[in-house]
Amino acid sequence: MVRPAIPINEEERLNSLGNYNLINTLPEKDFDDITRIASKICNTPISLVSLITADKQWFKSHHGIDVLETDRELSFCAHAILTPKNILEVSDARKDARFADNPLVVGEPHVIFYAGVPLVNQEGMALGTLCIIDHYPKSLSDDEKETLVALANQVVKLFELRRTNKELRESRWEVRKRNKNLERFAYSVSHDIKSPLNNIIGFSEILRLNNLEQLDEDGKSSLRRIENSSRRLKKLIDGIIDYYRQTNTKIVKLEDVDLVPFMKEIVSGICNSDKCSVYYPKDNHTIQVNKTILEQILVNLISNSIKYNREDVVVIEIGFSESDSEYQFYVRDNGIGIEDKDQKRVFELFNTLYIEDRYGNIGSGIGLSTVKNLVESNGGEIELESAPDAGTLVRFSLARPIS
Repeated sequence: MVRPAIPINEEERLNSLGNYNLINTLPEKDFDDITRIASKICNTPISLVSLITADKQWFKSHHGIDVLETDRELSFCAHAILTPKNILEVSDARKDARFADNPLVVGEPHVIFYAGVPLVNQEGMALGTLCIIDHYPKSLSDDEKETLVALANQVVKLFELRRTNKELRESRWEVRKRNKNLERFAYSVSHDIKSPLNNIIGFSEILRLNNLEQLDEDGKSSLRRIENSSRRLKKLIDGIIDYYRQTNTKIVKLEDVDLVPFMKEIVSGICNSDKCSVYYPKDNHTIQVNKTILEQILVNLISNSIKYNREDVVVIEIGFSESDSEYQFYVRDNGIGIEDKDQKRVFELFNTLYIEDRYGNIGSGIGLSTVKNLVESNGGEIELESAPDAGTLVRFSLARPIS
């Protein structure tokens, strides 16, 4: 018996095999179907998906035999992987010096005929074989060889799919871990920075009010700038926390919502009735949604309609319609509008147009990015139409729950 040589790329080959996480895994129907078909087409009692490890050959699928593994030095497949581009066909192992006295030939399972197609992955590594075995001498026809090669290619595709799924699972786990760490960091920042900021705001306000007579206009203006800058930074931090909290929100709680009363309640908490004229859907609708998410979206959009508006009376129209698959909303206003070149930018995180709102503040670039994430994470889309001094129309949709 001739022991199989070790491939020159053995270390890389074993590392590549390990990346698939195949060894000692449970049987899988997809692989078992392939070995069953291989035996049927080639008319052999045994077919295997064999993987060559450092010291053994292990069978991911074993049709016609109950053995799960053998020593590598006894393996026909360990010979086959030495020529990755060729089929190893042994018509009668008893007459082949490499195998004549092999225990697998002279004893169970009496391997007389063997044919193995190397399973070569995208990196060119021969991981093992798809092989067929018979207890009697034989040879394969050209059609049978072509079929066996095609089936081996399918085995490799299953390997690649398995590795891709493994990488995706690991990526999702890593993303969840990073998001959790980022969330913890954000809350830490919130606590560690907001407290000193509140002190700065409070002390500067006290200093300004208690020294009105001693301070000149430049001094008062400087203190006001300190207060305003501190409040702006505090608002930015709050916005960051809200962004990560809201964008991690999943549809876990659906509620029946009466739309028009719900919309009126939101508007009443944002808009002074003397300075806002709001139009609601003509008919009330009861829909099933995540109420928190819908409220967050509408609060952001309606607040923007009010803030970025220079008219004496803010006019807002809130619309609704529905289809079999989604709910559709829109918010239209008579505000300052957005230039065409900026309409995609407003949905990007931290991207601000540096335009003062009606209260003299500049946005943080978080609100509409949060809205976009909430809409898209709930199966919807968002778009806007706008022009300078012509108002803005924002349309968005949310997926309807599956009955």
